[in-house]
Amino acid sequence: MFSRLEATEQRYEELTAEMARPEISGDYEKLQAMAKDRASIEDVVVLYRAWTANGKGIEEARAVLGDSDPEMSALAKEELAQLTTDRVDIEDKLRRALVPKD
Repeated sequence: MFSRLEATEQRYEELTAEMARPEISGDYEKLQAMAKDRASIEDVVVLYRAWTANGKGIEEARAVLGDSDPEMSALAKEELAQLTTDRVDIEDKLRRALVPKD
């Protein structure tokens, strides 16, 4: 699943870069088709990026858990609980976004 998400993100970036090229901006039909393709995968890319950022946040919170400062450790524990809950929600949304529309 994650290789598919990475490929989708890469395709999104390619489309974005291609649409910015001056020779493409003059071809309305091609630009419109590219914009439609890009829009069709945008939700998945946004969710994948949120999932990735969430994973980094979880790693950072886990690193702080072992901190000698009890206040920092407590804050990290709270943050980790919230990030874990958010991760489940993001994964659920990602699964639904990957289901074919028809």
